[in-house]
Amino acid sequence: MVVASTRRWTARSADSEISDNRAGEDGGGISASSTDIRSTLLLTRTTIRNNVAHGRGGGLYAYDSGYGLLVVEMTDSTVSSNNSSASGGGIFNSTRAGGMTLNNSLVNDNEADHHGGGIYNLGDLTLNNATVTGNLTGDGGGGIYNDRGASSMTLNESTVSDNSANDGAGMYNNDATGYVTLNDSTIDGNTASRNGGGILNAGTGDVIVNDSIVSDNTATDTGGGVYNGFEGAISFVGSMVNSNSAASAGGVYNDIGEVTFDATSTVSGNSEPQCVGVVCPIVE
Repeated sequence: MVVASTRRWTARSADSEISDNRAGEDGGGISASSTDIRSTLLLTRTTIRNNVAHGRGGGLYAYDSGYGLLVVEMTDSTVSSNNSSASGGGIFNSTRAGGMTLNNSLVNDNEADHHGGGIYNLGDLTLNNATVTGNLTGDGGGGIYNDRGASSMTLNESTVSDNSANDGAGMYNNDATGYVTLNDSTIDGNTASRNGGGILNAGTGDVIVNDSIVSDNTATDTGGGVYNGFEGAISFVGSMVNSNSAASAGGVYNDIGEVTFDATSTVSGNSEPQCVGVVCPIVE
């Protein structure tokens, strides 16, 4: 399904399935774009399944130019078993002016050749009580890849679990200017063949982890739970990093950036050494 116009539009899908489609470029299931006016895509109780894009966004591709404005809202919906030969196996989001929101939705078992097995974000993305699980990528961000630019991402009461990637299996933040915020969320059971089993922060943006759990993630090399690899900052507030494993820094690895913990955050039960490059509040 392609939705694009230079005029205002609203497209709705409810109690439906979009499946088994193929696209030579972007948007295997849905391709939605807005270039010079406000438009809206509403997906309710919709399943986007088993679609393939030879470009970006195996299940859903959403784009606005910044001059146009595209708002995407997905509620009680599923994006499953889609494939992209580029990035964004399930979803490719580039709604910089409008934004994308996933409410009570599931993104699972999608695959991308490059970045973002579940979701590739290049815009404004919010997950509310959403689950991103079982996704795979051949590069970074098995669950979610947050890329450069003025992009921002917020997870509220959401779960990123059992995803796989070379780096940043749960979440890979490559953002230079934006923010990633986790509120009451869980990053659990993700597996990286190199670095950053749970979260990898490679940019200069900020990652804020509020009242959240990073647990049971694995990295073959460094940073089983968290890998902060550049000049960015990661802040833990009321959060736990526990039972993660890696060859080095089972819990948290910090290179030249800044990682901070408030007095109510704890690090425990990770493989030794639990932390490298940062003093962690280790609880035995």
